[in-house]
Amino acid sequence: MYVGTRKPITHPDGRVVPLILDVTKADDIQRAVAQVDAVDILINNAGLAMYDDLSDPSVLEQHLAVNLFGPYRMIQAFLPWLIHSGGAVVNNLSVNALAPLPVIPAYSVSKAAAFNLTQSLRGPVGGSRRASSCRTDRAGGYRHDPWPRHTKGCTGIRCARDFRRSGEGPRRNLPR
Repeated sequence: MYVGTRKPITHPDGRVVPLILDVTKADDIQRAVAQVDAVDILINNAGLAMYDDLSDPSVLEQHLAVNLFGPYRMIQAFLPWLIHSGGAVVNNLSVNALAPLPVIPAYSVSKAAAFNLTQSLRGPVGGSRRASSCRTDRAGGYRHDPWPRHTKGCTGIRCARDFRRSGEGPRRNLPR
């Protein structure tokens, strides 16, 4: 089990592998991707909740960076592993996505956006737990094909094959 933390930790269970990971830093995410051997489940659990009144835009930006764009970037980065393993994504959300609290509105906004992101990814990434991608068929429409026959399509998230070709994603243990 890999555990991403912002500060170094030691864990008494040798099966737990700590990774230095701040979900707002692209370098940390890419380093974490390079360090893993396999991923079956990605649990996006990083979160930020600060008291605010939406008067300071930087507070909203901080919440969105951690609570929305953090999970989005983690999903993009680890998607090749998840496609290969037939894995799943778990985004830790909050009831505040649906019923905001007045003392933490920026948190509520960010969790509502993360909830919508999660729901929006169900079609292009989720489906029947088999990876699928979209490609243009001869009639000009989109057709969903199972992995590994992929060409760039309508999902907005590149699949494992695109990552492998570009050299951005993991190379080992992925199907050709």
